[in-house]
Amino acid sequence: MIKNSLFYDNFREVDKNKFENLYKSLSVEYYSKYQRLPPPNFDVWTKLVLKNGCLQNLENYSRIYMDLESFFLKGEIREEDINKYVNFFRNKKNDNFEKIEFKNLKFKVKSSWKYWFFNLVSINEFKIFSNKDFLSVFKNLKNLNFKFVLNTFDEPVSLNFDNPFFDDEIFHDYRLVFEKNSCMKKNYGEKIYQSFQPGLPNDTNGLIVSENHGVFHVNSESKAKVEDSKDSFIPWEEKLDVLFWRGANTGGYYHSFNDWKNFHRTNLIKFEKNFRLKNPDQIIDFGLETNKKKKTKNFDLKKFFFDIYKNKTLVDIGFHAFCQIEENVKESIKVEYGLKNSVNAKIIFRFKYLLVVDGNSWPARFQTFLASGSVILYNGIFTDWYNWQLKPWIHYIPVKLDLSDLEEKLEWLKLNDQKAKEISINSFNLMKRFNNLKEMQCYSSLLLLEYSRLYKNA
Repeated sequence: MIKNSLFYDNFREVDKNKFENLYKSLSVEYYSKYQRLPPPNFDVWTKLVLKNGCLQNLENYSRIYMDLESFFLKGEIREEDINKYVNFFRNKKNDNFEKIEFKNLKFKVKSSWKYWFFNLVSINEFKIFSNKDFLSVFKNLKNLNFKFVLNTFDEPVSLNFDNPFFDDEIFHDYRLVFEKNSCMKKNYGEKIYQSFQPGLPNDTNGLIVSENHGVFHVNSESKAKVEDSKDSFIPWEEKLDVLFWRGANTGGYYHSFNDWKNFHRTNLIKFEKNFRLKNPDQIIDFGLETNKKKKTKNFDLKKFFFDIYKNKTLVDIGFHAFCQIEENVKESIKVEYGLKNSVNAKIIFRFKYLLVVDGNSWPARFQTFLASGSVILYNGIFTDWYNWQLKPWIHYIPVKLDLSDLEEKLEWLKLNDQKAKEISINSFNLMKRFNNLKEMQCYSSLLLLEYSRLYKNA
């Protein structure tokens, strides 16, 4: 029985019996799962779960404990390690790492970005939550005081390590990641390992920024780790058999001294070129075609697509913009592969087969596409707060990192339309559970409760 009158005064809207039953159930589950007591303020978090209607099984929050496992084994996260971590990057004149303090229900930062007022969700490019949204979760917590590191890079910098009781180490040669991390070598194989060129900014997956990676006694909150609305939902039967991808050349620095021709997004436009040579009548630029048709009177977008392209299997893949690229490389790509028009989301969701590949980090479109009712072809290597629950052939179609099996997967989709539809439904249902503000609040607040328990200041 919880005997905290202040708690009930602040949360009168929560049913007392439901709260006590859930708190007891979650506490028992927590101890059984982790062999330790829940963190302080676990009762307040339980209230949030009830109020928000969040998922009530701790299994759904397992990603938190995967990320913090080595720190639980070590027993703490120390302020001196945080200072050492931030100072290392500042000495390299790298301003992408900020030390954030949470104190008196406020986030504080001494930032070198003078214009930047800290927003916890600056790591989310769509700003799903405001500071106000997030801090409201903590308004009833007492004595919550800790510091953490925010990595504003796209790429993660602190990698897993076979030995959880590691010493801080900086990897100046990315091969060390594979030598000291059996997980990386097993999952991503020899191709990336052999292709890495020491001293250059990126490897062929766009993961590495020279001399910025290593293992640290610090948990840095990053955009990613290694490891929609109803009116836009279009029924499967009304979608077109189109394999679609559109984007920019993120995922590597496209400079003449880099092996940019083997970067993963270059492999995409290589695939499109080779497919075009074999199947010229199956290649299309929907951005271009739509722009043409929109100029006609009484243009009906749905009728246009369904009447003209029904029963055709088409491929629409290409760059529509450039970034992090030398001018001569840009011109070379335009000549060899061409540049396509951008395509509106309302049009994209009319396609059955949406391809998702990493950019510099995890692709922000992934969540939206999983909730679109289309089937996703995916070959990313990054883990977000929810996508560790995705299972290949259940929630998406797996594609090899080098895209060598992409045409084979397209053929499978054409021959297995009902199975493809089932996969699209599975991913849609998973996103209904996770892809919402309230669930993010529950997840993020539990993460910070656990982190604050581990945090030890000097």
